[in-house]
Amino acid sequence: MSDANENQNSDDFLLIWLDQTLDTQSNDLRDLEKIRDVVYSLRTYTDPTICLEDIKTWSDEKIFLIVSGTTGREFVPLIHDLAQIQAIYIFCLHKNQQTQWTSTFSKIKPDNIFNHVKSLIVRLKIDLFKCEYVSNMNFKVEKSIFDIHQKTTDFKWSRLLVHTLTKLIRDSKAQKEMIDHLRDYYKDNKASLDFLDDFSNNYNNEEAIRWYTRAGCLFRCLNRSFHLSEQINRLHIEQKETIGCNSYTIYRGTCLSYDDIAILKANQNKLISFNGFLSTSFEKATALLFSEPSSKDEQKEAVLFEFFVDVDLDTTSYAYIGLESAINDELELLFNINTIFRINQVKYDEVMKQWCVRCSLCPKSEVERLYLEVADDDNNENHRNLYQFGILLIQAGQISRAEKFYCKLLEESRGDFKAEFNCYVGLGALFFHSSDYSRALDMYKNALDFNIQPEVIYNDMANVYVQLNEYQVAFESYALALSLTDDENDTHLLATTLANIANIYHRQSFYQQAIEIYEKVCDLFVDAYGGFCQHPKQAGLYDLMGLAYRQYGTFNKALKYYRDSLTILKDTLPSEHPTLAQCYNNIGLVFYDRGDSDSAFEYFQMTLAIYESLGYRHSSLATVYSNLAVIFSVRHQYTLAMEYHERAISLCREFVSENHQDLAARFVDFGVTLTKQHEFDKALDLFNKARSIYENQDVDNFSIDHSRYATCYSNMADLYYEKDDFCQAFEFSTKALHIRQVCLRSDHPLIATNLHNLGSIRHRQGQYYRALGFYKRAQMLFEGVTPRNEKALASVYDNLASLHFDKSEYQLALEFYTKSLNIRKQILDEQHPSIARSEMQLGKVHAHLKNYKNASDYYNRALRYIDNLGEIYLNFGDLHSFKNEYTIAMDYYDKALTFYKEKYGNNHSHTAMTYSKIGNTFYLLDKNDKAMHNYTLALEIFDQIYSKDHKDIAVTLNNIANILVEADQFDVALGLYTRALEIYREHFTERHPEVLTSNQNIAHCFRAMATKCVEKQLWQDALEFCQQALKIYEDVLPSDSTERESILKTLKNDMNQLLELIKSNT
Repeated sequence: MSDANENQNSDDFLLIWLDQTLDTQSNDLRDLEKIRDVVYSLRTYTDPTICLEDIKTWSDEKIFLIVSGTTGREFVPLIHDLAQIQAIYIFCLHKNQQTQWTSTFSKIKPDNIFNHVKSLIVRLKIDLFKCEYVSNMNFKVEKSIFDIHQKTTDFKWSRLLVHTLTKLIRDSKAQKEMIDHLRDYYKDNKASLDFLDDFSNNYNNEEAIRWYTRAGCLFRCLNRSFHLSEQINRLHIEQKETIGCNSYTIYRGTCLSYDDIAILKANQNKLISFNGFLSTSFEKATALLFSEPSSKDEQKEAVLFEFFVDVDLDTTSYAYIGLESAINDELELLFNINTIFRINQVKYDEVMKQWCVRCSLCPKSEVERLYLEVADDDNNENHRNLYQFGILLIQAGQISRAEKFYCKLLEESRGDFKAEFNCYVGLGALFFHSSDYSRALDMYKNALDFNIQPEVIYNDMANVYVQLNEYQVAFESYALALSLTDDENDTHLLATTLANIANIYHRQSFYQQAIEIYEKVCDLFVDAYGGFCQHPKQAGLYDLMGLAYRQYGTFNKALKYYRDSLTILKDTLPSEHPTLAQCYNNIGLVFYDRGDSDSAFEYFQMTLAIYESLGYRHSSLATVYSNLAVIFSVRHQYTLAMEYHERAISLCREFVSENHQDLAARFVDFGVTLTKQHEFDKALDLFNKARSIYENQDVDNFSIDHSRYATCYSNMADLYYEKDDFCQAFEFSTKALHIRQVCLRSDHPLIATNLHNLGSIRHRQGQYYRALGFYKRAQMLFEGVTPRNEKALASVYDNLASLHFDKSEYQLALEFYTKSLNIRKQILDEQHPSIARSEMQLGKVHAHLKNYKNASDYYNRALRYIDNLGEIYLNFGDLHSFKNEYTIAMDYYDKALTFYKEKYGNNHSHTAMTYSKIGNTFYLLDKNDKAMHNYTLALEIFDQIYSKDHKDIAVTLNNIANILVEADQFDVALGLYTRALEIYREHFTERHPEVLTSNQNIAHCFRAMATKCVEKQLWQDALEFCQQALKIYEDVLPSDSTERESILKTLKNDMNQLLELIKSNT
């Protein structure tokens, strides 16, 4: 009866009739034609063996079986337990004889035994309708009247889609294509092919309801038919005048899963919308027939909906269709697509053993906010409506579908200039959204040839030139658009063009000019639309303003505009739309800039969720992966950070070549994380890969002075800075600066940042005056621009304060740390860790100024919010050490040691540094053995985690050498001092304080050795040691210092005395 191909065009269910005496030609009680009118997927069998084989083959189908009593006795046991069998009906003249044997089979209900076709058809209509339609019912639920559930926006777009499609002129060619498609789909289903023949020959728009109510393969298509929607609208108007009552209640029976019932219960007094047309009945008894579960295994419960309809409400259209229906004995009321009801009550009826859901039609005032505004086209041009449908697809993120739609529409529109124009504009917008800028330009140029709305096309072309970084050409195109724009009558286009011009200023870092224009555009939108504009283009404008303020560190304003954008987008776009995802990503970046990595992570995750739900694989997704990797890196979750960096790189490689800039950017991001882990070789390898990509770019599109190249150099400088290779760091930071000075304006914030970084390098090298020069230049740039990048300026103040602190200029350090703290209090939350860190630095300055109470107050404030308690404990220890309260200091150092061991383990730099602090305290207490023990522990850790030339090793070597000098172990001490000096010379110039101090330690050692020789009356040896000390002191002590004069004078006197002693003993 069937072949293997039939499963390819099967339906939601299959009705099988098995009877060995079945004769389709006889006009008997079985009357197959009447059944085919109700059930279009009917297959008949006379051979039980063939029937059994086919049923077993259709394991994925839902099969309803009609079988005669005689055949059923033997056949039913063979198939009853198969999962595909949904229900079994017995059709036999001797109905009473079937009761006993059928009672043992659960899929044969007592009322599923028939001896008349009419009663069988009634039952089939109920069961098959439930299988095909009712069980697949979808709900969209609103959480509250004020806080609309995300799906509400999807509902709006559904309404907008319906509006757009109902405006289309009916096309016989489209109808023929649909029928041809269905013929191919149902090519092995004779009943469906006969139905399609009937439809093709006899359908007309005025009878859409009759075809909707006829069983047949068009049911799904007609359930979304916009002819049907129009007929309901027409009947609603006709019947409203003759309805004869003010209100009535209609019913709908169904079976719902426990989860769906739970949703209904949770949303009482809220809104619900049925997806598609809603069929109801005036007869409660008829509705109840549809509420019975098909079987006990269905895991569903009976639900009766009662809908109260106030006929005076003009919210939606509905109509009594009994007179129009193919089944004219039903009292059916049909509601139009996406009708909204309020759920008034959900209650379980213990007597009826079913749920009762009472709903009412909503007043228009409650639901009008749920409809996107649409502009009716008075000309009702079909090509214009089709164009709008394509734009709708683009805005909904359906790019590939939009492209197929426009290409087909263009092919069919040749010779119709307006239609061709709209297609080219639509294709231009499509290619622009998919970043195919050359094809977008081609499409817009084709559209321009028609000389229709050239001001719009010039604007669109300019947008493409902006993306290609051809700003001058873009300016010229925008100027042409403005010259052709009617300012008074086309405010929207004027505002759009001005916003686009502001975007060019923005991209060139002229932020003040950009923001001034943006604010004018906001005023134009208010004038055009009134109040808070709810247009997606306004959301785009807010995005640009948010970005401008973010790049200048004005995070509160940036966040405000991004949130304004989000409010519009959530109300006008589907809940899973790429533009909404990008807005979440932008908000995440602001939170990251503010130091709130937890909130940033939350928004990045929301971005990722949308992209993944859309199956969205694009370079934007790679960027989100990189952003998440950065957050994991901040949290020190380096395993996850590595995983997400690798995802970003892998995804990027799916869309771009190995020589693409985007891939280079991903390499740089990964390199930054590896730098934080001190995986310097791996990081450097990635940076060099990025450099290689940039160097091989087409010079017309990516010159050697491109900003991304500068970013790569800047991050390489950071790597060498972390390695304490300050010469290399200075070299790469200088390269980055030179590039930025070529491609950016002189007061660009990136140039200021670069100067700041160069100052940090010179600072670490001990070249304080050069560092001060770079810091001051950066300060001048950051203070001179409007709006100011407050975050960057605070960082400059911090480093200026640190510089003055290192020079023991504590009052100046206090001044700059205070400025930094005041800025952070303005732009950050009170509990932000950066504020606590500023307070801690101020505490350190006050401690050195011997303002011990102020220092303690700042430390205590920092203690409330900073997450690094170990650092606070160390600072408290230093404070008490300054006050000679060594026992209290030791308590704090012990607390710090416990904290660091628990958090980082034994082999960590913080643990080692704390051992050094404890060693210093024991040294001050003259407990050199304990001091030596702790210094040795610190050195062992440093040797394990650092390279041999690390500065912390040099510090520890000096500390150990100091103890050895006091123990008269001069040779060993001198060796350690010399090794420390060699380490410092690897990092610093000869005039760096650490190098100078290390030289002085060696000189002090020589003096101590001379003193010991004097005790042994080794005058000549003592003289030689004094001479070596004198040479070092003369080289390293500042020429204008009183200390130099005193030391040299004392040493020369000692040497003169030694000479006298030598003479007297010769």
